[in-house]
Amino acid sequence: MLAFYYAVAVIGQVTQASFMKLNNKTPEGDVVRFSFFKAFFAFLLFFLLFFVTRDTFHLPTMLYGILFGVCIACSSFFGYRALGIGPLSLTYMLFNFCIVISCLYGVILQHNTVTLSWYLGFALMFASMALLNFKFGKKKDVQGEQKGALSLKWAILVAITILGDGFCQISQTAHQSAYPELHQVGFMMWAMLTWSVIFLAIALFTGKLRMSRRYLRSDLYAAGSGLSNSLANFFILKLAAMSAATLLFPTLSVVTMLAALLAGIIFFREKLSLTQIAGFLLGAGSIFLMKVQF
Repeated sequence: MLAFYYAVAVIGQVTQASFMKLNNKTPEGDVVRFSFFKAFFAFLLFFLLFFVTRDTFHLPTMLYGILFGVCIACSSFFGYRALGIGPLSLTYMLFNFCIVISCLYGVILQHNTVTLSWYLGFALMFASMALLNFKFGKKKDVQGEQKGALSLKWAILVAITILGDGFCQISQTAHQSAYPELHQVGFMMWAMLTWSVIFLAIALFTGKLRMSRRYLRSDLYAAGSGLSNSLANFFILKLAAMSAATLLFPTLSVVTMLAALLAGIIFFREKLSLTQIAGFLLGAGSIFLMKVQF
């Protein structure tokens, strides 16, 4: 069952990222509109499941869910802004440092046991991510414009994104530590509702919710991305009740990145460089070292 949960979580994350990539290729694609509909469709799914599974209102779960919703909204909005003004590979690489936050939480507050092999694997994980994201030449953003130099604004946006992602992981772990395998649907419902409300407010303020058939393709991509993302986070929540944070999030991060590269090769005809192949091998080695714990 553990392997099944990991598989669904990874497939969900790669699928939602693929829909985001498809949306970036559409001329009508917009981050605010896309994020709202992504969160809204995810909320609808868990709103229905909340009543189907006869989950009950639980105040602490609502608060944990709201925290997750605020953090994922910050991460998605500021992360997109950071990618728009900074180097693509470096920015993506730095986003992965959110794992440090969740791992520190696991070691310091949850007293997760770690060994020398875990530290070696953790170090290899970042080396793997650096190689997997490394490409020669100038980086371009989704509009095809060349990136500028690093700036204080870019650094602040990256820092907010890292904190947002890190506290998303902490909220999942903390909730399932307090209430193992309980109120998981309720957690996701409140999280997706919060995310939806935040981007609804932004969309209304910026006038991004105009109804038109020209947005249909982008809105369908948002629905697919939202449903797959919510399912991925639901199963990550289940895994948080079964796995230590120091193992769960590093493993998910590396496996998801490897799966995303494979999806890029198969579905988007992307090609791997020698450095990325080396990153594959290091990634597999890092997972092995973190799991064996010697």
